[in-house]
Amino acid sequence: MKNKFLFILLPLFILSCGNDDATPDNNNNSSFSVKIDGVLWQASLVVLNEVDESTEQFAVSALNANQGETIGFTFDYFAGNGTYPVSKDLQPVMTYGRSDRKTFFNKTAGNMSVIVTGTETVAGVKKAHGTFTGTLESSDGEKVQLTEGKF
Repeated sequence: MKNKFLFILLPLFILSCGNDDATPDNNNNSSFSVKIDGVLWQASLVVLNEVDESTEQFAVSALNANQGETIGFTFDYFAGNGTYPVSKDLQPVMTYGRSDRKTFFNKTAGNMSVIVTGTETVAGVKKAHGTFTGTLESSDGEKVQLTEGKF
């Protein structure tokens, strides 16, 4: 549960630094992308992609530094390749922090789908790859559609 709170706070922290001049220097821009209401969104940095087998948690978070936006999701039950969330996930979370500082969440587990198609271990860290979709909603009821997501 502690990890979930950190994961939820991470996008908000990153957004609070969204107007800084520094742009991350990395080559991960093609490793996370999604269409938001039909418009392609690409990450300039994959902040987190980790499967923690000791806690069975799985989390992915990405940043578009030019737009000052973040997208991420986390599950508290990971069992390898397959479709998530599953019934054992108590609080699956998908978030989108938009540049106007509005944050969107999945209101229910049924409003998101992540399909893990493979995993790899890089420098001792297990990472997952796959696709995702979701319908996320802000606190004032505005909705966004995430389609064709890849990580």
